[in-house]
Amino acid sequence: MKKKREGSVAAGGERRIIALWGPHGSGKTLLAARLAASLASVPGVQVSVLLCDRTVPALPVLFPEARERELPSVGAALSAADIDEETVLSSAVVCRKCPDLLFFGYTVGENGFSYPSFSEGRATLFIRRLSLLCDYLIADCVPEAQSDPLSSAAMKCADSVIRLYCPDMASFAFYDSQLPLYAGDVWCAENHLRVQNQTTGEIYLPVDESRSHMTRCAVSVPFSRQLKFAASGGDLLTAPAGRAFDSALSKLEKALHSEGSLSLSDATDGGGRPADADAGLDGTDPGTEVGYGGGNVF
Repeated sequence: MKKKREGSVAAGGERRIIALWGPHGSGKTLLAARLAASLASVPGVQVSVLLCDRTVPALPVLFPEARERELPSVGAALSAADIDEETVLSSAVVCRKCPDLLFFGYTVGENGFSYPSFSEGRATLFIRRLSLLCDYLIADCVPEAQSDPLSSAAMKCADSVIRLYCPDMASFAFYDSQLPLYAGDVWCAENHLRVQNQTTGEIYLPVDESRSHMTRCAVSVPFSRQLKFAASGGDLLTAPAGRAFDSALSKLEKALHSEGSLSLSDATDGGGRPADADAGLDGTDPGTEVGYGGGNVF
């Protein structure tokens, strides 16, 4: 990744920090990775993904074939004496196929006790530094964001927060329990962009009922069997996802660019599913070549 020049901005006209938040199993990491890859496919747009989870580190999940030394940890950067540009970039994982896409997260075998604890203020400094090096910073936050300094800082710094949920009772119970903890202007919970994500291929999902319960759903993302297989093989970033998924992702990008003003009628057909939800596969697997940074960003 090249150093950003002053005044360089994203396709939407300004640098943006986007946070994804939701319950366990709601597909945050998968959607964050695909959204980042889509944004970074535009020439000149540089994207970083911050993976906040220390309980289930996402780097070895996204890059299962990488050697441990090829996956530097964001924990080292957050524990450094000074959080400057060099320190931030030293913890980057870079994709050779898309050198303008960086990942920052915890790595193999790490957990919440692998590094000294850090404050939300220090996390905020790291996020601000990182946001200056890219057009988009996408943060994959943990469900317990309020008690996690990195996730909390990301949600408070974010220009847009995607509130992700699945059409199931677990998502309803999560938000009924957790949303009262995010009251107040600092969280701006009323401005969250609500996105329904179908993480399974079950036929009889209560899609319409869940939208009615959550209200103001901007986009409904369909299940993609192709991505499910791709994620298990470490090819999540470049494998075809299918027209239905790609269409929903495009609508999500438009919703983000318009400050979440995309209406439900624009995103879905009358049944609450994307209009091309039954479309066939898109192309074949083009293959992927993944490289890793860690101080030597290329």
